[in-house]
Amino acid sequence: KLGYYYLCCWNTFCTIATINIFFRCPTWESALSFVDTIFLSGGSDYQSWIFGTDTLPTGLFDAFGWVIAVFLVHEAQRYLSLKDRILESWIYWAGVCFVMFWLVASFGISGPQFIYYQF
Repeated sequence: KLGYYYLCCWNTFCTIATINIFFRCPTWESALSFVDTIFLSGGSDYQSWIFGTDTLPTGLFDAFGWVIAVFLVHEAQRYLSLKDRILESWIYWAGVCFVMFWLVASFGISGPQFIYYQF
């Protein structure tokens, strides 16, 4: 039952991520190009790794690391009531604020434009 739950979560994530391609791309052709690169013949770096080269693409490690990090935080909140533990003690709260400040200072807050800004 738990495996089915995570499979459904993964399916929902992949569906929404794929749909967002069509919202973010300026033209239909560029969206189809992204879909082709991800799912079909355009992903040559990843396909060459799957079919036998000896090096892994570094983007694969980055993406996998972020997916695992988000998953672990979600599961900690779900099973350990992480939010309640953080809010009950000022030491935990200060630690979380420090980590969030460090992340923003280290990586910045620049990013793509809000997805619905164009509407």
